[in-house]
Amino acid sequence: VGKKGIVTMTSPSDVRQWLPGSHTEDPQWPLPAGTPSGKYTLQLGIIDGDGSIPNVHLAALAEEHDGWTTLSTVKIK
Repeated sequence: VGKKGIVTMTSPSDVRQWLPGSHTEDPQWPLPAGTPSGKYTLQLGIIDGDGSIPNVHLAALAEEHDGWTTLSTVKIK
């Protein structure tokens, strides 16, 4: 868990290989060791090569001003 409780996880998917139309991914990531219980916001972003800023805007109504798209809120017990 990094600053402000932010954890970035990378998918092995190469978006350059996605074809037009519907696309499904099923990534699974374990929680980082020491993740405290609490409520977390799950966000998605396609980031640039240096891994810091989402620079591909998704066609989603929930897109945030900073490029991250909020998918859900999860509660970890």
